[in-house]
Amino acid sequence: MISPLKHLQTSQVLECERYHIKTITINEDTLNDPELWESIQQGHYQHLIVLPKQLGDKIQ
Repeated sequence: MISPLKHLQTSQVLECERYHIKTITINEDTLNDPELWESIQQGHYQHLIVLPKQLGDKIQ
């Protein structure tokens, strides 16, 4: 999911967790966390929420 605001990301994570959906946000606070990327690669999360700027210029 692409979410435009960090505050909105937090709300969305909480809502997903309410339904037992393992969710993580990708933003400037988490971008360089090697443990996070390892857990993502291992499939620990069902849902990723990303800020548009984390995708670079791939989207408009």
